[in-house]
Amino acid sequence: MSLATETIRGLACGFSEQVRRRRCMVVLQGFVDESGKGLGKKDGNVYALAGFVSTAPLWEEFSSDWERICLQDPKTPDFHMRHAHRLKQYKWTEAERDKRIGELVGLIRSKAQYRIDAVLGKPNYERLVREKIPEQIDDPYFVLFYNVILAMAEFMDLLGIDGTVDFIFDQQDILVEQKCVGWYGWIRDHVASRVKRRLGSTPIFRPDNKVLPLKAADLFAWQIRRHLNEEQPQGIPHNDVLDSLMGMHGVSCNVRGEDLQNLVSSITGGIFFRSHAGYFLPHSEVVRGNLRRRKLSISASRN
Repeated sequence: MSLATETIRGLACGFSEQVRRRRCMVVLQGFVDESGKGLGKKDGNVYALAGFVSTAPLWEEFSSDWERICLQDPKTPDFHMRHAHRLKQYKWTEAERDKRIGELVGLIRSKAQYRIDAVLGKPNYERLVREKIPEQIDDPYFVLFYNVILAMAEFMDLLGIDGTVDFIFDQQDILVEQKCVGWYGWIRDHVASRVKRRLGSTPIFRPDNKVLPLKAADLFAWQIRRHLNEEQPQGIPHNDVLDSLMGMHGVSCNVRGEDLQNLVSSITGGIFFRSHAGYFLPHSEVVRGNLRRRKLSISASRN
């Protein structure tokens, strides 16, 4: 058993085999650069947080297969999309790069059960939120962090998935991590019972070289941000990689300006998370088709 597979098993070792096979485990990667260094011409003005949902046994299989694929020539033991896109990093041809990405996307689609993603415009955040809410939560990552968590609970509710969900985020700055997880218990205790009963342990942050499913989240989030920052402004449609991943069942959240205004206005009485969410559901589980759009609107009140 590889180290990466052992790590996944270790995260779920406290559960019975039956629970491990159905308990949801979400892995997420964020592109939310608060330093300003990553928001130049190429990175644009979009924050993104995205990833995938599956069970521990499936993530174990994924980890073994990901390692196997990346150890083939040309070797990419520490695969990241931002490096893969630049041909120099791995010393490969465009054809070799595209073949490797295709293999990894195929693996994601075979082992991940659902996708989840959320986006937020930097100009909107700076104009509507910055310095208008308490400093301890004044961070676009914080907003995306909880929109994704609560949207996942809503998604489980729509599908009737029993049990709770655990979240593993790509390792961030320690202050960002503390800012996010410090509020988790309070928010979980103040949301509606149908949401609360689906939220599991406090989210954790891990490096992606130890939890390989985070590399899948990196691939997805990078593609989303690139499309919104570079392709969409030029009228370029989704590329095949993003099309393939967005074709999976799951949920997409767009935190719009009006949603941010609601967040700011709610602060005196609680925290109001809202986004325009599209739920892409399996045909067999939804009577009226496979897409429902609803405004994700969940408040955590102090009252």
